[in-house]
Amino acid sequence: SLHDALPICCAVDVMRAWTDSPDDIDHVLNRLEDCGDGPAGNRNVLRGLVTLCGSMLLDLEELTRAPVAEILQDHARRRP
Repeated sequence: SLHDALPICCAVDVMRAWTDSPDDIDHVLNRLEDCGDGPAGNRNVLRGLVTLCGSMLLDLEELTRAPVAEILQDHARRRP
């Protein structure tokens, strides 16, 4: 539904902003603000980002044949 698609679209826009300018957090925050204000907007962005990350993790699991839990643990070990 459109209600379910909106958070994903916002999450993709936010991540595109980050990809365009990973060192320009203000650019990313501006995209976040465009997704909505207040608790409802924040919840939609968070829902979209979690859904996007989960989908990408499942894609990575399929490509690498490594379980999602292992991918997350490996990522956590490599990041400060």
